[in-house]
Amino acid sequence: MVEAVKGKCDIPQILLDAKVIMNSTSLRGGTTKQSHETTAIAGNAKQSHHTKFSDRTQQSFTVPFEEIKANDWDLSINRYKEMVYEEIEYEKPETLIAQIKDLDKQRNDALLNLEKMMG
Repeated sequence: MVEAVKGKCDIPQILLDAKVIMNSTSLRGGTTKQSHETTAIAGNAKQSHHTKFSDRTQQSFTVPFEEIKANDWDLSINRYKEMVYEEIEYEKPETLIAQIKDLDKQRNDALLNLEKMMG
C-alpha cells in the first residue's frame, strides 16, 4: 500500500522513516553489523525528516517541543507557520484606464456593426 502512493505525498515516507527509527531504537544496544547499519539508516531517516520538514513556509513542517511548550501548548498553525507574501506590481492607473477605454471602443464598434447587420 505504501508503494502505491509513494511520491504522491509525504505520509508514506514518514511512515517508512518512523519504522526505521523505531526498529533502530530497539536494536541500539546490539553490536552486530546489522544493528550498526540500522542505526545509520535511522540517523539518515532522522536527518532526512528534519531536512524535509524544517521549512515553515511549506504545508508540513516540524516545531521543536520546547517552542510549543513556551507558547503555552498552542498548536495553532498560524503561530508557527511563516507566511511569504509576494508583492504584486500593478500597471499605472492611467494605463489601465486607457486599456478600458480601448476595450470599450472595440465593444461599441462591434455593437454598431451588429446593429448595421440587423438593419
